Amino acid sequence: MDLSEFKAYVAKTFEDDDVCHCVFFKSKHTGQHFAGVVTEEDGVYWSFVVANERHLKKQRIRSENCNRASAKSKQSYGKETAVKNCTEMYNELVKDEFSQNFGFRVYNVDPNCYYNPDKYLVKGDVIQRDLIGGLPASHEGIYVGNGMVIHNTNGKNICKTTLKEFAGGSDVQLRVVDYCIQRKTPDEICTLAESFLKINKKYNVVFNNCQHFTSLCATGVEFMTDKRQLTEKIVVSGIIITVIAQGTLHKLAKEKQEINGITIIIATSETIAEYYLVIVALVSVTVSPLATKRTETYRQTRPIYVENTHATNTNILEPIANGAVAVVDTFVDGICAIGNGFVSLFTAPRRRQTQRQNNDVLYN
Repeated sequence: MDLSEFKAYVAKTFEDDDVCHCVFFKSKHTGQHFAGVVTEEDGVYWSFVVANERHLKKQRIRSENCNRASAKSKQSYGKETAVKNCTEMYNELVKDEFSQNFGFRVYNVDPNCYYNPDKYLVKGDVIQRDLIGGLPASHEGIYVGNGMVIHNTNGKNICKTTLKEFAGGSDVQLRVVDYCIQRKTPDEICTLAESFLKINKKYNVVFNNCQHFTSLCATGVEFMTDKRQLTEKIVVSGIIITVIAQGTLHKLAKEKQEINGITIIIATSETIAEYYLVIVALVSVTVSPLATKRTETYRQTRPIYVENTHATNTNILEPIANGAVAVVDTFVDGICAIGNGFVSLFTAPRRRQTQRQNNDVLYN
């Protein structure tokens, strides 16, 4: 949105708050506009930096490392201090001095984007879709304009395809990952993505996957946008999946036989997918205590939904918990890839048979 629309958006966002300071500015490098806002409530002052994000008008799915309205915020107990904090935060942005906390929001893209991509997407956008197979993760790519996407995919490595090929069909819901603070211009993102086409860097689900590629192009740092979401989903669903796994283990126990003293499970195409759930359940049981401990530590050391770049973390458990979760995240990535491969391997013949039956119905 242009500056006038952005100013109206900021006014609407803080219309119910007691605003005592507001200033607008923009980044010298990217030209992105920001608003520095200070509000007061019961003697407590909040300093906000609101970013003019590219897709604010779209339907929001989730946010990470940012609160409902701002890219940065900080609490204080005096107006002068709050204004000073606000000034420091936007001065950092004007000078293109960024923290390593990458706040972003995920938005749904209009389904008509397949027919007129440049109307709904911007060059340099990080776009994503659900992984095939129902896994709780996303495949991501860089939209480079004219309906083309550069992405890192298993089997093809970094390649350039059409938007429809990237999605796997024109009926697939696409999403856009909008980084609140733009660290690179659209041309810089696209140029970097294009340069990787000349480098034969092989895809690796753990160390060089599609999300590592898009985050590197958009921010200059490799990380996974689904990391926290995957961990939370595993923790939340751990008990439910464990219950399913108990029933599956009972079923598999009936399909085993003893050969030379070694127990071999005979997994049919129906049970292989369920066996994958057993693996995920076991991972869930392992992850839950670690992730819960990390969540408790995080809440003790940082304000919830607030990126506080000036906070000092003195809790000795934090790096230990972070390291443990990082190891588990890597393990989960591998398990997901193996599970997806098993499901595809054993269900592909059935899908082909179903497709042939459907074709027979259509053409008879």
